[in-house]
Amino acid sequence: LYGENTGMAFQIKDDLFDYITKSSLIGKPVGIDLKEKKITLPLIYAFTQVDDSEKKAITKLIKRGNKLTKKEIQFIIDFVKSNGGIEYSMEKAYEYSKSAIEAIAHFPDSASKQSLINFSRFVVERNS
Repeated sequence: LYGENTGMAFQIKDDLFDYITKSSLIGKPVGIDLKEKKITLPLIYAFTQVDDSEKKAITKLIKRGNKLTKKEIQFIIDFVKSNGGIEYSMEKAYEYSKSAIEAIAHFPDSASKQSLINFSRFVVERNS
């Protein structure tokens, strides 16, 4: 359970980098998931907050994949941000990290256990 939950927290945080960081910080271009037509949690949540016409417009853009312009990528990023996708996803990442830590709570305190706790926290607090 620790590994599964830490892995989920890691993936959600990784997905968030597509929306919230500069490419120079993470070593991959911002919007790469969008160009690869990947629908990740921040976007999924944003879709739940809008009507069908907005969903269709964003979906139509994403289907363009590698043909997306910087302006279109920024439009999608702004859509996700303005519809709560970032906050919701961060909440979920922290919940998974907390669940990971709770999964090892029954083990006796040790340097190894503390390292696992620190790692699960790092996964959601990292900036790259």
